[in-house]
Amino acid sequence: MEHRLCVHNDEALKNTVLEEAHSLAYVMHPGSTKMYMTLKKSYWWSGMKKDIAGYVDRCLICQQVIVYRMTKTIKFFPVRATSTLNQLAKTHVDRVVSQYRASVSIVSDRDPWFTLKFWPSL
Repeated sequence: MEHRLCVHNDEALKNTVLEEAHSLAYVMHPGSTKMYMTLKKSYWWSGMKKDIAGYVDRCLICQQVIVYRMTKTIKFFPVRATSTLNQLAKTHVDRVVSQYRASVSIVSDRDPWFTLKFWPSL
């Protein structure tokens, strides 16, 4: 714990640290592992890894992802819960199709109507 700040068992203080580390504009909602690796350089508290995982799991923005499966890879990238279908299609083209090629199939955590309407938006 050398050169790290020990955070007392104060939920409000811990949440302030977690919120700052998770929501800053240049961080862009890192996953729990990346957030833990970053925070453990400067902070320590009992149950820190569990608290970080719980915080990220409750983030509504982090729960909204588009997943692209290729032969042996999966691409995750965050999207806003309020994104329109056209915005999601543009994001898909910009981030996936531009690097690889057109999708053959889409796996979505949304209902089948989303996928049915997504294809024509491309």
